Amino acid sequence: MCDFLCRWVHLEPWNQDARRLLVLTLFQKAREEKYPKHICTILKRLILQVLSSGSNSQDNKVVQYGNYLLLLVASEVSLQSGDHGNCIAQATEALGVTSSSVDSFFAHLQLCRAYVMQGNLLNSRSEYMKCLQNRTDTEIGWVILKQLASICSLEGTPDEIEIHLRGCVERKGSNASKWMSLFYLACAQCSVWNEDFASAEKAIAQACAEGDPDSCVLFLNGNWHATYLL
Repeated sequence: MCDFLCRWVHLEPWNQDARRLLVLTLFQKAREEKYPKHICTILKRLILQVLSSGSNSQDNKVVQYGNYLLLLVASEVSLQSGDHGNCIAQATEALGVTSSSVDSFFAHLQLCRAYVMQGNLLNSRSEYMKCLQNRTDTEIGWVILKQLASICSLEGTPDEIEIHLRGCVERKGSNASKWMSLFYLACAQCSVWNEDFASAEKAIAQACAEGDPDSCVLFLNGNWHATYLL
């Protein structure tokens, strides 16, 4: 796919759609390969080219949303490269192109992650609260926010994120078993980080109760009990 898109960009260098697709495909490749330096360098250059040569019209919602995604991709590449300053700058810039049609939750989530990596608890808490205020209808966002909440004790009410996730699932008619299982696995991971193994065991049991009977979560639960007994 990358080769095809590279040829397309080469044949039609003015085609912004081709460039954006190439960026997203390379980003997926970078994620799969744990963000190797050479792919990150290519991504940074491509994103800069697209953003500098594309339209910045505030009236074009499609372009606006595309720029928002590109800035978040650039921010993630910077975060994975250890460049926290650029990560924060790009996520902040992404917030500047948002509108009522754009889900700003993930820009605030990105800033929260970056400040956590910096050890800036004051700013990370501020961005965490903005995530709760803005909300999202994308389920994985709540799962990630739960992990961040535990890392730096960024909790609201104890079950606030779970309530938002369940509401999101109900509104969209998503697979509730899948998402609640993932949520409780995130809770279990948080408890392990805090060395609260009893709570971790309870969360994994909840993940199994929520999940499909044939889910691999049951296998994880079995391994947990075996490890716990050892």
